[in-house]
Amino acid sequence: MSSSGEVTSPVSLTGEMGQLPPRDLSPPWRRLCAFVIDVAILTVLLLPLLIPAVAIRMAHQEELAIAASNPLAQQVAPLPFWATEWFVGIVTVVVFGLYRVPQEAGFGRTIGHRVLGIRIVRFTGARKIGLGRALLRYLVFYGVNVVPVIGSLFMLVNYLWCLFDKPYRQCLHDKVAGTFVVHRSDVRYTPQPPAFDTTPAMPYSTRPPSPPGPPAR
Repeated sequence: MSSSGEVTSPVSLTGEMGQLPPRDLSPPWRRLCAFVIDVAILTVLLLPLLIPAVAIRMAHQEELAIAASNPLAQQVAPLPFWATEWFVGIVTVVVFGLYRVPQEAGFGRTIGHRVLGIRIVRFTGARKIGLGRALLRYLVFYGVNVVPVIGSLFMLVNYLWCLFDKPYRQCLHDKVAGTFVVHRSDVRYTPQPPAFDTTPAMPYSTRPPSPPGPPAR
């Protein structure tokens, strides 16, 4: 990371194209903890919506039990339940997108990332990943999650992927968007002062010396 806080390119960090020291990459546990923090914040924001949704679910427990044992479960389950489930899911994706995408696009990190000291960067080392990449990361990960069963499975595979991915520990949404996550405190670079003062004692001048004056009497 440069003195201005910008992450340097992989070439600058290692001297080799396409390699990063493991200490510069965010460990998976930091990414997971950052995600949990962001989800906790989102849950607080969505409480006015979640409380009525839970009340509707509780009111239809008997119908849901019948639906669970019926091959035509979606036809037997009460319409208010399914309408509420889809509505909550769509609103959650939209609200979380409004929370995450602007932060990642403009700062490379959400509140959870800030707390855990990690940052999303591009391979060019740019401090901002931009709106397009941030939106693409979000759609690949959270957009798939709205699909029943497949979404939950994809979420699990996506997060486990970074445990085995080399050399950048990318999740699938990182690969699609061309980003990876670094541990900000590990890659910070602070220029050291020179070992000796390099400032000249007197400023140099390009003007020729003045001719000597007349001898004193």
